[in-house]
Amino acid sequence: MSLNKGATGTVEVTWDLELGDDWSVADYTEKMESEGVPFIVEVYPHIMAAYRKTAKRQGARKAEAGITKWLHDAAGFQADDWEWV
Repeated sequence: MSLNKGATGTVEVTWDLELGDDWSVADYTEKMESEGVPFIVEVYPHIMAAYRKTAKRQGARKAEAGITKWLHDAAGFQADDWEWV
């Protein structure tokens, strides 16, 4: 595996906001706004540098796990999914 060519430094995130089983898009949006958690996140330059280094040495999958962990640590919520934008 190699560096993901789509790695832009910006990600769009779907967060696990712990809404339970019966929630709507409106509930999700309201929770995002009340918690101040963004849909689009700029990955800090030092995190991108670590991503590139890890991707080169251990592959994109391992490097992407580092981005996922960073998103959780930075926002306080688990990222259900994210993608480069």
